[in-house]
Amino acid sequence: MRLDATGPFNKEVVIALGATWNSLFDEMPVNGPFANIIVMRRSVVVSQEVLDAFGEFLRANNRAGRGASAVAFVVAPEVEGRSLMLPMFAATYAAAGRRFAAYETEAEADAWVRERLADDTAPPRVPTDTN
Repeated sequence: MRLDATGPFNKEVVIALGATWNSLFDEMPVNGPFANIIVMRRSVVVSQEVLDAFGEFLRANNRAGRGASAVAFVVAPEVEGRSLMLPMFAATYAAAGRRFAAYETEAEADAWVRERLADDTAPPRVPTDTN
């Protein structure tokens, strides 16, 4: 799933995102692993209150079986707050048990997401005894 997001963001945006996300998955149930590529524009600056609400949104989606198996942000160097906020977003995703990465280009994000999805859909490796 690809999304464009233009910040800055507030708590009301996170609440609206949650409602939209739930509506989307009510109409289109998850059938296997999926990933998100989110292109962030203008600003990624958020308050701690927004990060906390976003973390709860991620955990709620995990509980509902609607959590992406991988999320990549695309954040160009000129986007406000990039160096400050990306580690905070990474920590929020990690606390929710999600794989997260950030890139400067969509091509890099796409390659990373495709690798994660390939890992998720590959048949399990069976250990073999070579002795």
